[in-house]
Amino acid sequence: MSLYFPPIHLLRKHYSRLCPERSTLQPVSGAEINSRNWFVHLNNETVPRFVLKKKTSPDKDLVDRLPVTVCEYSIAAKKNQLLPKLLSADNGQLFVFDDGAFFRLTEFREGEKFSGTTAELRACGTALAQVHLALENCTFGENSDLYTNLSEVEKSTVLKCDGKDFGPGDFGQRAIEWLECESPARYAEIELIESQSDLPRQPVHHDFMPQNLLFKDQQVVAVLDPDSLVIDFELHAIAFAASRLSPEKVPWEFLASYHSVVPLTPKELRLLPAFVRREAVRRINWIFRVNFLMGQDSWRTDFFKHLRNIEITYAWEAEFALSDQELLRKISK
Repeated sequence: MSLYFPPIHLLRKHYSRLCPERSTLQPVSGAEINSRNWFVHLNNETVPRFVLKKKTSPDKDLVDRLPVTVCEYSIAAKKNQLLPKLLSADNGQLFVFDDGAFFRLTEFREGEKFSGTTAELRACGTALAQVHLALENCTFGENSDLYTNLSEVEKSTVLKCDGKDFGPGDFGQRAIEWLECESPARYAEIELIESQSDLPRQPVHHDFMPQNLLFKDQQVVAVLDPDSLVIDFELHAIAFAASRLSPEKVPWEFLASYHSVVPLTPKELRLLPAFVRREAVRRINWIFRVNFLMGQDSWRTDFFKHLRNIEITYAWEAEFALSDQELLRKISK
């Protein structure tokens, strides 16, 4: 079955209780490349009733993690109404595996896209904090290992490649130059972050960004993507969200609203730019592994976007170069 073929037969096979014969599927625009979402309409209704999500992943551990993740997500969704409910298949499970992919059915939430207003930034800070409070007692197993830098063997293999063979443009040459010249400092920074035992780790939403948020009257009404729950630093989720909600400047309104629900320390605030770089490097590492080590052609143009994200953080750092009291005053407005 094609990645983009609407699997209407799957609804009848696994969700016949919820989706009768007269159900139709409409693709959701903007779905990420390794998944596909469909709106599920019943009886020719204009407004969808459900959302069906198909997930494929090269992650071999996903099969083991998914049952725990969806179960814990379902518990969190009962605590926080911002998380759309997962709906059980006919066999009672919260996901089904069919034709080499995982499928989940969630309730449909109606809302508007993020427009970047100050009120929405404040609402996002409150929403993320509330989601984390709902998730804090969930158990997803081990800490995330997403931030494993390239090993010396992996680096050596990549550096033997001729960058000219990897397009488009100067992607290959620039990537190898980054690995030779810039990665040592970035890798050392990640190792330093990982050693911070006093920073809280807990289940977090790992992909809190505009595409996964719905609004009504400038308030968040839904936080989407149940696949993005992992154990990681709480600060990662805050930094990632801040960089996606306001890429060019520090979103103090967002941070202040989060702080009003879950207080942040001056140390955590000063580390935000480093955490943004940590996420950019994680994605750069993934691009190296996929393109240079696995022989695929994926995400190459994103490499330059991640370099830009790193560059922006140096301007951010100046805004956090304040005393503890000044930072707390700024975050408490």
